[in-house]
Amino acid sequence: MEISNPGWLPPQSVTAAKVADQSLTRLQIQVLSRFEAYSVNETFTPTYDGIYLVDCIAGGGSAGGAAGNAAGASSSGGAGGGSGGRQVTALSLTGGEAYAVVVGTGGGGGAGGDDTPSIGGTGAAGLATTFTDAAGNVLVTTIGGYGGLGGQSTSGASPDAIAGGLGMGTGSGPPGGYPTAGNVGWPGASGAGPGAGGGGGSGNNAVAAASAGAGGGGGQDGSCTIIW
Repeated sequence: MEISNPGWLPPQSVTAAKVADQSLTRLQIQVLSRFEAYSVNETFTPTYDGIYLVDCIAGGGSAGGAAGNAAGASSSGGAGGGSGGRQVTALSLTGGEAYAVVVGTGGGGGAGGDDTPSIGGTGAAGLATTFTDAAGNVLVTTIGGYGGLGGQSTSGASPDAIAGGLGMGTGSGPPGGYPTAGNVGWPGASGAGPGAGGGGGSGNNAVAAASAGAGGGGGQDGSCTIIW
């Protein structure tokens, strides 16, 4: 994929000599760049010594499940999962050395509470995305998104005031919504985009029978993009 010059940089011709002695600035190298994008674990081997931009996003946290409700009552929805942390680092890499890319997975969604009734399950945290050299030194790491809290109220008239957390990834998951009276809630949506948090499971609203809560959405896996 070709990335065009945005117009505010002077035109540059990329030659082997300029690449070798780094006479182009880091920004100019980035603009006149190639890249590799990883969504699964891989090995990256640079073709030459130089400055590389490593952009890592951790896995997103999953959302909490909604609480179950007592007969004739309502229950609260779960909180959205936090987005995975992002770290962008310029590194001096060695040509021919194998660097390990480990992409953090997203957390699995929290279970909905049962109809005894019980509170919703808390979502699982996402895992870190890392970039490591051949000697095992971690050069870039990130923090996985945290799991959203499960719905806490099994007999309330409205959902608890809990919202999805904020982070530096693609986006945090929203809290569970609330259906119209007499209806059960719906499962939370999975995160959309690298490192996105899952959406909370919706609570049940004034349901005649005791009912289980809906599960939270899973967090999305992270990513790692290397630009040079």
